[in-house]
Amino acid sequence: MARGSGAVALAAGIVALEFGAAVTSFVASTLLPLVATALDAWNRLGLLTAGTTLGLFVALPLASRVVRRLGARVTLTLGLIGYIAGLGVAASALVAWTFALGQFVAGLAGGVLGVFGVSSAIEQLDEKLRVRVVAASSAMWIVPALVGPAATLALAHLVGWRWTVLAPVPIVLAGRLFIARAALSTARQETPARPVARALLVPIGAAAVASNVGGWPVALAGAAIALAGISALLPPGTARARRGTPAAVGAMVLFAFGYFGADSLVTVLLTLGYRTSLARAAVVLSAAPLAWGLTSLLAARLVRRHGKTVFPVLGLTLAAAGVAVLSAMLLVAPSFPAALAA
Repeated sequence: MARGSGAVALAAGIVALEFGAAVTSFVASTLLPLVATALDAWNRLGLLTAGTTLGLFVALPLASRVVRRLGARVTLTLGLIGYIAGLGVAASALVAWTFALGQFVAGLAGGVLGVFGVSSAIEQLDEKLRVRVVAASSAMWIVPALVGPAATLALAHLVGWRWTVLAPVPIVLAGRLFIARAALSTARQETPARPVARALLVPIGAAAVASNVGGWPVALAGAAIALAGISALLPPGTARARRGTPAAVGAMVLFAFGYFGADSLVTVLLTLGYRTSLARAAVVLSAAPLAWGLTSLLAARLVRRHGKTVFPVLGLTLAAAGVAVLSAMLLVAPSFPAALAA
């Protein structure tokens, strides 16, 4: 159990890491149209958006093995170097494939650093501080939602998108170092080894889809391979939506796939489909996470008052309706107020 100044530093690291994740998300989504234009990659959006996630999925089954082979301190050092180097490659890229490679390396390093996990770090805090840290972490998405896209555009205007890609690095590194220091002081870095072959089916299949090479047959085959990998890693019964944990996990996987996939392309949808400026698209980008952050502060109280059963159905329905309206408006009459409301 972390105490005194060590506990405060650990708490600050957890909150900083969540803040860094929020800033990174907004920077990536806001800059996507600028990056696609600069790299002439409008037909390669899958490459521009998938690199980090692919790296993370490759790292997941390998991270614990790397720690056992190299030790925690060497793993931490290599992970931090890899994260910075990957973003450096992405920021200096001249073509989409190089940008994707840099993002992949950064995601791979981030996945390896994930062994110094937030969840295990939170366990080292006493109950009172832990509750405050979890609440503060949720709130860390509110401020970036309000100012992140506008600040990203302003910074990109001043120094260009390449330097702006690197803007979240100091925040992320500070959070990682605080958490890693706490993890190094304990013997709890061991995590269960994941099945490598089955886990790697996910990034292999997703890479085939994102590469945009070979047309729909390759994309369809890639989707099937990724689905086979996901099915092998999820709890038994998830594919059949068996009542209880399997059905809940399956619902969350589908939600994450649909919602975050759509969210990553909001600025592209608005600038190309709705013909709005990138600044107005950034306003829409801010709307959903701002509402998410505010709702997360009220969710626990509402659940205690009204019970658990209605909120998952209500939340999934509203999220699906929002995404559907954004897409349907393209066929009817693109409207910025409607996009903002959705």
